[in-house]
Amino acid sequence: MARPYSSSRIIYAGRGDDVAAIIEKLQRAPGPSGALVANNCPALQSRENLRDLQAQAAQQELELTLVCGDRAARAMADDLGIRVVASLGALHAQEQPSRGAAGTAKAAGEKEALPAAERTIHTTPGKEPGSGLAEPRGRRTPPPLERSLARVLAWATLIVVVLFGIWGVLYLVLPSARVELTPVQQQYTTELQLIADPQVSRFNAATGQMPAKLVVLEETEELTVAATGKRDVAVGRAEGSVVFRNRISQPVSVPKGTVVLTDDNRRFETADNLTIPPTSGASDTYGMRRVGIVAMDSGPGANVDAGAITHIDDQSLNQRLEVNNDSPILGGGMRASTFVTEQDRLQLYDQLRHTLRQRLYEKIGESIDPREYALVTWQEDVIVEQATYDREVGEEAEQVTLRMRMKLRGTAYSNTHLAEIAPLILARIVENQLDSYMLVPETVSLSTPEAVELADGVFQLKLTAQSDVVSTWDLGKVRRELTNVTRAEAEAYLDALTGVGDFELEMGPDWYERMPRLWFRIAIDVQSPLQFAAEG
Repeated sequence: MARPYSSSRIIYAGRGDDVAAIIEKLQRAPGPSGALVANNCPALQSRENLRDLQAQAAQQELELTLVCGDRAARAMADDLGIRVVASLGALHAQEQPSRGAAGTAKAAGEKEALPAAERTIHTTPGKEPGSGLAEPRGRRTPPPLERSLARVLAWATLIVVVLFGIWGVLYLVLPSARVELTPVQQQYTTELQLIADPQVSRFNAATGQMPAKLVVLEETEELTVAATGKRDVAVGRAEGSVVFRNRISQPVSVPKGTVVLTDDNRRFETADNLTIPPTSGASDTYGMRRVGIVAMDSGPGANVDAGAITHIDDQSLNQRLEVNNDSPILGGGMRASTFVTEQDRLQLYDQLRHTLRQRLYEKIGESIDPREYALVTWQEDVIVEQATYDREVGEEAEQVTLRMRMKLRGTAYSNTHLAEIAPLILARIVENQLDSYMLVPETVSLSTPEAVELADGVFQLKLTAQSDVVSTWDLGKVRRELTNVTRAEAEAYLDALTGVGDFELEMGPDWYERMPRLWFRIAIDVQSPLQFAAEG
């Protein structure tokens, strides 16, 4: 059976993996020990990320070993107490002694565990075991197959030892080089635009959409205010009597409600039916009757002096009869009155609308957690669904009452979602716009968003995002570019490399003036970044 390269579970971290992806890989790693191979993984150049990995390993009770060729990353991990090695070969070499010792102990234990009946004691024929004289132990001759396997194993071991010896000599003799790269870290600022949409269930870094929820609150209230309209109102109708005199020799009937009037058109109506007797010219006797009248309009305007009523509205009667009041007609008057004005209703509407609007905004905290959610109201944040007055404009009343039902509409988005999606979008922008730079997530800061309504409940959030970015490189590509070039060419390449704040180049041996032909003979160490001015 083939012997495993290492007893630890091998876990590979890619260049594009962030710390969350690496932790997820750790969670899927079975067994009590794991080796995390993380060459050229920018995520492990952060002390905070290494602490997160250490905490995850402790939670899983996983003995974690970091396999990394980056000297700076190994130093940080070792400082935190994480076991580190430079390569899988070094890890294998550390595990070999422990496995060999364990195997020897196991074999010894198995031998001791054999029952006495299964142990073979070789004696000389004729001698009883334990008779006093010990006989030499017999030797078993191995079969031919075992001898062949032993010779093959011996030759294979010799070849491996010779190859390692040759490799060691070549390693000491072949040219080598060491490069120290110092990246730059600078501030980057840009504008972000996100969409808060209640129809979206999860955030999407590619489209900038994030989930939101509609908030609808409702309140109903009544409010009563005093009416302010003032005016004088006519009260009482003037009353009195008139006398009808017949002009013809035949009786004339005057029905109840017959209108009589003055020269200036103040009108009165009769209170009863009556018949005026005929007038006799021979005896010089006039037919006359008195009847009560009442003014048709209220107020003092209907009060008239004696003799003011001289006309009958019905022209047929006016030609046959004469009419006159021989006494004043009195009884009309005025009183002060209060009524509802248009201004009363407008002020009542504004006052109740303001009260309900304030009450609705106070209720927002009952609907959403202000520490978790931010609410943006619609362009028409509150709408009055019902407004009913109990008095009409001009109606005589001491007060007027308004019953109003109001609704507030808004869209709430999660501050947590915003804090999660904004760095992802910012990282995409940095990757697309800045060559050889990556985002430093822990330095991201966001301004308060400005909300612009796109449709009912859907808002565009505009905000300023600011973060540090640090230069990064494909170290494998750098090694390949540096192979077999002169020192001057290597220094020119490193000097032109994007995002290099400083570099150091060491080459050996001294008599060899070119970089190694073998890329793996070029060691590259990335140092702590230099701080530079902001990028716009």
